[in-house]
Amino acid sequence: LELGDEITDVAIDWINRNGKKDDWFLHINIWDPHQPYRAPQELGEPFIAPTISLSKMLIIPWVR
Repeated sequence: LELGDEITDVAIDWINRNGKKDDWFLHINIWDPHQPYRAPQELGEPFIAPTISLSKMLIIPWVR
């Protein structure tokens, strides 16, 4: 993934070269505000569900 500064420079260059042409569209996706992508290890893994065996999943709760 490129940094926002790199993407912005490329986008500005593209606009300077193509901006006077008709019918163009430019979408820029900048990821920088979303970092860090991974939580620090000390926070654990809160979104990983506990493992449930297939046999327990297939038994209707009221039968247990």
